[in-house]
Amino acid sequence: TLPVSEYLPPSTVLQGRADIVLRQDASDIRLIGFGIRNYSVFPDQTWRGIAYQVNVAEGADKSVYSKMYFFYPEGPGDRADSHVQNVEGTWIDCIATGWAWRVAYAGFPVEPTFSAKMVNCHAGVYSFGGDSLGNDEASIERYSFRGAYLDGCTADDYSFGGCLKWSIQADAATVFKDCTCGDKGFILGTKTEATYINCVGGDYCAGATVLSNTAASVNNGEFAGKAINCRFGKGSLGGREAIYDPLSDDNMVGKLTGEVILCEVEGSEVPHLVESAIIDNSKFTIGVADEDGFSLTDSGSKVTRTTIEVDPAGTGIPINAPVAQSVIAVNCIFNNGDNDPDGIGANVTNTALTPNNGVY
Repeated sequence: TLPVSEYLPPSTVLQGRADIVLRQDASDIRLIGFGIRNYSVFPDQTWRGIAYQVNVAEGADKSVYSKMYFFYPEGPGDRADSHVQNVEGTWIDCIATGWAWRVAYAGFPVEPTFSAKMVNCHAGVYSFGGDSLGNDEASIERYSFRGAYLDGCTADDYSFGGCLKWSIQADAATVFKDCTCGDKGFILGTKTEATYINCVGGDYCAGATVLSNTAASVNNGEFAGKAINCRFGKGSLGGREAIYDPLSDDNMVGKLTGEVILCEVEGSEVPHLVESAIIDNSKFTIGVADEDGFSLTDSGSKVTRTTIEVDPAGTGIPINAPVAQSVIAVNCIFNNGDNDPDGIGANVTNTALTPNNGVY
């Protein structure tokens, strides 16, 4: 199988060596069944060659792109596809190398959005809204997925609103269905309210919190959406990257506040901070000794039919809290019973054991 960067479609390829090979200035167009390739090489990376640019700030929502191919030479910095502000329209069966379908570069005095409908589209790293903020960290709350629908799309690391440190938010009308991503994708270092269905991701996906340049520089993630039948690596679904003291360190306060059903997060290194979340028929595992599974930040969470496994070699407790909290925990499977017989820490009251709580 050829890498994406070497794959060419069995049809016409428009190619050139230029800053931009083809630019769209009209708001309502149809592109069907050909490739666009920029074969410029800029070794010093002072300029980023672009195969295709949508030069429409907004209003391109009626455009349709089908069986299109966007390519640039392999290497960091160049762009397969570029949008001067929003990502709009309908994209079906399209393929691109990395840095494709990103919202506007940082610095625009607007609120760029990703609202496209995309079906069976595939790209390399930093795509589908990935790496969309440049160095403008202050703009993180102005860029967002709004009402986007992505079905059967795949990308490499740092995509679907991901990046190395932070990226863009997603609203409750956004849907990721049957999508696959590598590490640090599906919204990173900020809040996601999107719905995820049958998605697969690597480490630190879906509202995760990671360190930025230093331990004192953190962009907090939050999973406030709904995930159904998804599989992610460590620190995902509102998880975190580094160990910290929840009572004394305000840096890393990313959290899980949404609804998780039939999902799995494997190998996290620190507890999930859980706040008024609904978690059902899922599995969370901790891969580091002496770390708890969940650390409750309030008394509003409900955990049912869920497996929480901590490292059996340590003192971790499946559900714990630094101060007095309560939880509804029913029909769950907890390990490390030799350390804590019921899997519920001393600061936590399981109100499922009290009458009239609505759980039977």
